[in-house]
Amino acid sequence: MSDIARFIDATDSPDPRVDYPEIVREFLDMGFVQVGRILLEPTRGTHDDTAAEYSHEEREKYLAHCDVPTPILRAPDRSAFVDVSWFWDAPSVRLRSELTDGSAVETNRLWENPPGLPRKLARYWRRFDISKDMTKRSTPPGGRSTEIVATRDAAAQWRQHQAHVARYAAERHTEVGQLGGIEHALDLARRLFRHDTAVERRTVGFWKPLVLTYGIIGLLLILALHVAGQRVAAIGTALGLALLTPLVVRLVISRVRILPQRLRPPFI
Repeated sequence: MSDIARFIDATDSPDPRVDYPEIVREFLDMGFVQVGRILLEPTRGTHDDTAAEYSHEEREKYLAHCDVPTPILRAPDRSAFVDVSWFWDAPSVRLRSELTDGSAVETNRLWENPPGLPRKLARYWRRFDISKDMTKRSTPPGGRSTEIVATRDAAAQWRQHQAHVARYAAERHTEVGQLGGIEHALDLARRLFRHDTAVERRTVGFWKPLVLTYGIIGLLLILALHVAGQRVAAIGTALGLALLTPLVVRLVISRVRILPQRLRPPFI
């Protein structure tokens, strides 16, 4: 992921579009200050290439919003950044802080809709637990704590983030750091995105060994039957295992989607 997309500074972009300006205004009214705008752009191919992986309906939605710059606002006490963007027909609102030991704290608004999926994955991932998916990269012992809040109120989300930061900083015996401008926001976004990528790669990395384990166990069973002189049974077992292989692959991909916290790579 991080090698096929990157965050760039879009502060000076002539594009005036803003997704969910009313939410941005809520934070501005609380004293937050906009420090700039960022954009996630593909480094391999174009947005059209990425969109081609989705269904027609989702492709149109993605292309309508993928290049809208995301405003970055900083809290009045310089303890947090907030970004507001589009996420599959609903807002994504993320409050992020950085502690002095390098760890990160996120308090994100619960998605209203599950994410659109590339067609290759959509056939496997039919059920979606939004809360679990949103926290699948959280690894508090490893330096990243992510909490989800089910609110549409910016002030309530800000209060919960402040409590989250205070609690996590106390757990780590450190304190919240002071945030700078857009370069600082970009650096934090890039660090978190690299960690997102590391978590996803480790998750996918479990798929092949699990399928191979199934194959090895099946092969050993076939050999055992053959050695025992049960050739008909060995042939039947081989055919049965071959027929079951697509089902096993589907089961692995559909089930192994969120790693236990202890298996996730650390943030720092």
